[in-house]
Amino acid sequence: FKGRRHKGSRVSLEGEPESKWMVVNMGDIQIHLMEENLRRRYELEKLWTLGRDDEQLRIMGDNTAIMKDPGH
Repeated sequence: FKGRRHKGSRVSLEGEPESKWMVVNMGDIQIHLMEENLRRRYELEKLWTLGRDDEQLRIMGDNTAIMKDPGH
């Protein structure tokens, strides 16, 4: 594997600290950091296995707006 060199940082931090859910965005990789109660509520792992018709998507709804990109 050959890594590509990029000028500047490709890593950004998204979300608001008071939301208790932050995302470290590294382009192809995203790391979700959240409190345990939010992890149980949103069950992001299920989204990868159950697909877009799952009830979990309805539960998330507009609540994903708590993650705002500070760069915009």
